[in-house]
Amino acid sequence: MGIQRIEREVGRLFPLARIARLDFDATRKRGAAASILGDFRMGKTDFLLGTQMVAKGFDFPMVTLVGIIVADLQLYLPDFRAAERTFQLLTQVAGRAGRGDRAGEVILQTYDPDHPTLRCAAAQDFEMFYEHEAAERRELRYPPFGHLLEIEIRGARRERVMSEAGKLADALRSLARGAEVELLGPAPKPIARIQGTERWHILIRSSSRGALQSFLKRALPALRGKRASGIHVAIDVDPRHVL
Repeated sequence: MGIQRIEREVGRLFPLARIARLDFDATRKRGAAASILGDFRMGKTDFLLGTQMVAKGFDFPMVTLVGIIVADLQLYLPDFRAAERTFQLLTQVAGRAGRGDRAGEVILQTYDPDHPTLRCAAAQDFEMFYEHEAAERRELRYPPFGHLLEIEIRGARRERVMSEAGKLADALRSLARGAEVELLGPAPKPIARIQGTERWHILIRSSSRGALQSFLKRALPALRGKRASGIHVAIDVDPRHVL
């Protein structure tokens, strides 16, 4: 469900309403974003529809209602920070309502209303969210209760990238014997292809930063030696995301 479809539906339900859209397409022209936001702030617009752009710190005292469509959109991305990002985004968006004298209301539309992250976001319960998320991270040894290293392998041809990723993983597993590290992968990245480039990765996880650093020192010569023509290898320590 794209934002343009939502715009058409809002127009059908409220045919006399003045509707503006704040997304990448609508703000291509220089000054367009400022104009759209200025009209909304002055009350020239009844509905402001937007992507995540509308969540970022705007202060509209007259806004008393915020609706979030598909609130769980990011929740099931294969990234260990998906729940954290979802909670953060929903909290940011919800904060756009009720900033003036009148109380605000926020409506979340979701396919999974019983999910703990969404329940905590709806209740604005930061402590409960932390407790739930921390328990999962601790069990899986993900940051901040463990340390992570991502090795990304990129190239134009899928078969070549897959082959080189397999060779790298074999070499790294040999180096990892007896070390306090765990290798995950190789596997395609969740967003496996961007602008004609195939992307695979290997994750290395450890509960000890020292063990991870020691492994990386031993692995660097192998990583440099395994690079093939047309293949790019990148190393990311404590990646912010693995998409």
